[in-house]
Amino acid sequence: AFAGYRGTGRDVTSDVKLAEELRLAKDRSERAEAMLQDAVDSISEGIVIYDADDRLVLCNEAYHKHFADSSASMVPGARFTDILRGRLASGQFRDSIGREEAWFEERLAQHRAANATFERKVPDGGWLLVTERRMRNGGIAGLRVDITPLKHAQTALQASKSRLDPSQEIAGIGRWSRELAPRPTCGSEHCSYSRGLSP
Repeated sequence: AFAGYRGTGRDVTSDVKLAEELRLAKDRSERAEAMLQDAVDSISEGIVIYDADDRLVLCNEAYHKHFADSSASMVPGARFTDILRGRLASGQFRDSIGREEAWFEERLAQHRAANATFERKVPDGGWLLVTERRMRNGGIAGLRVDITPLKHAQTALQASKSRLDPSQEIAGIGRWSRELAPRPTCGSEHCSYSRGLSP
């Protein structure tokens, strides 16, 4: 004969609600992270972020393009020192040749100071303006701006000036300009009028 049973019961409604809230929160977080990465990748300048332990958090597609030879090593969690050593070993920094270890220490100190802005020639012959700044959480945010067109324009201007100066000297002519604002008068080296003006 049936003698009965013994058991326990529990209302799991709150557990189901909690699990659903956690799932929704995770979905929102993943969507926000994907949106942030998409926004960062859409920026034409190279962006890189390291955490307080100097491990790579993220970098965008433009940053990867600037350093295509070492792109495979740029994965979240990689240490800055390891990425830099890899680039150095592959010969990406022409100004380091013959003084690799000293160059490495100088660049590492510069990175850790995180207050620098400087120009760097990249392996493809282009030029980047490099900026690194310390974030409030102790990490480092970096920006790489392609200044190759500017460098080409500067080179072309210098070449034009170097051709113009001898031509003016041969012709016995010169050029000068003067601003109405109280600024020094400027002119070519071969302009007798500009040499006679007081600065």
